[in-house]
Amino acid sequence: MTANACLQLLIIAVTLSGLEGNTRASTPVSAHDENTLYRQLREGVESRSVPALPAPSLKDGLDAVQQRAVLASLPGLRVRLSDFLRNSPVSPIHLVIGHEPASNQGKRIRSLNLWFVAFGGLNDMASGDKTFDLFPKDERGQVQLTPEQLLKRGIDPPPPGVTYSHANFSILDRVQLKETLRVQRTSTSDSVIIAGTIDSRFNTDPEFPNSWHPVSNGPGAVRKIGPSSPYSVQAFYLKATRLLDPVGAILVEYHVQFEYPLGWFDGKDLLTSKLPIVVETGVRTFRRRLLKPK
Repeated sequence: MTANACLQLLIIAVTLSGLEGNTRASTPVSAHDENTLYRQLREGVESRSVPALPAPSLKDGLDAVQQRAVLASLPGLRVRLSDFLRNSPVSPIHLVIGHEPASNQGKRIRSLNLWFVAFGGLNDMASGDKTFDLFPKDERGQVQLTPEQLLKRGIDPPPPGVTYSHANFSILDRVQLKETLRVQRTSTSDSVIIAGTIDSRFNTDPEFPNSWHPVSNGPGAVRKIGPSSPYSVQAFYLKATRLLDPVGAILVEYHVQFEYPLGWFDGKDLLTSKLPIVVETGVRTFRRRLLKPK
């Protein structure tokens, strides 16, 4: 090979390398790639007490045919796709409740995987104005912690998209649960992801603890709150993806793993039978709220 031929090959190789580098550099980075909490929960490294959460069923960037193919193949879906996609507060949901292996601390773990379709504005979910909650707002006391409250506990003010909130709510009128969650929210033109986990730094916090209490009816049907026990395992994410068909539809998928203490409900497994009703009520409430104008 002559010197000129070698030089030409070198020039071609350098040119192609530069083009490849430019292509990689111009590849857009999804905002969800910046959701570190979501990534950690998917990898199972945020907390060794629960395994990794499952991947979302619906990826961004699919066309209408591809989206329908994914929805039709949801594991265990037993309703017609046309019914699942119907624009109605009472259209079917797909719910799977699982029994996970015990955590490395010996805690009993349950999983909940939920898919449903709602109609309305994805931007409302991205802004946080309208979010899905299993428990109606009037039954869930929730406050967002201020930067001053965080600094008091040695926690730096969070970056944009990250919040700390404390919730205090009842489960089936038999358990009072208190938890402080760290939540990170990101959005693209296609979807919104909200990831959250209990923050262990609040486990014994006197004002915003992670704990549960048994609830019973005392004399005269007066609600009686029992002694506190620690509660430290919950990890979840919600992904809401805009569907191209039907127009205005959003697929919401919610994946969570949580501690189910043996002391709940006197040791009985009431959640398996009762939780589907609670979930359906929460979904119907959310669907109606998402359709309402601000």
